[in-house]
Amino acid sequence: MNQKLAEENKKKLLDEAKRIRTVLGHEGKLDGKGEFPGEYKPDFPEVGREEGENASEVEQYASNLAVTQDLEDKLMNIEAALKKIENGTYGVCEMGDEIEEDRLRALPEARTCKTHAQ
Repeated sequence: MNQKLAEENKKKLLDEAKRIRTVLGHEGKLDGKGEFPGEYKPDFPEVGREEGENASEVEQYASNLAVTQDLEDKLMNIEAALKKIENGTYGVCEMGDEIEEDRLRALPEARTCKTHAQ
């Protein structure tokens, strides 16, 4: 594994993790207890008490929940990649092969090589 690439990606991963936590509205603290995989609770403002307003609120909730899930998934992949950098296994596919450098440049949190990503 290219050590220079690992160090470059470590900075990118740390920056992205900070950005995602900011978007989630939680600077490094967990709110939930298993409600969501990353234990973050999405923020859902109350729209109103009327039936039509509640429909909008439910629609917004569903949208926010999907975005929160995607961000949490990405954050978990980033944290896994950072652990791999620390323990010296960064760049190794979950199936045991080496992850291509161009893939790691494009997706620093990649867990698999191109072959196993399909």
